[in-house]
Amino acid sequence: MEKKQNRFDKVDQNIVRVLALYESLRLLDLWYELGEDSAFNDRVSKEELSDRMEALAERGVVESVRSGEGEIRWALKDGQVR
Repeated sequence: MEKKQNRFDKVDQNIVRVLALYESLRLLDLWYELGEDSAFNDRVSKEELSDRMEALAERGVVESVRSGEGEIRWALKDGQVR
């Protein structure tokens, strides 16, 4: 099971692809972007997306960034493909 957690599935790949298009996105904006993607048929809930973002952060792929207004946004971590 540990091996499966280290692999990028289709949902993770789409998250990274969408984030690569933007400097950063709020979780809700990312969720909308994923939902608008006609090539992306695997709709995820906001809760699942939040869990996936935390897992991707633990793996060093993304990071949460606090904006000047105190809002949390997500971005690809420096050094990731953009």
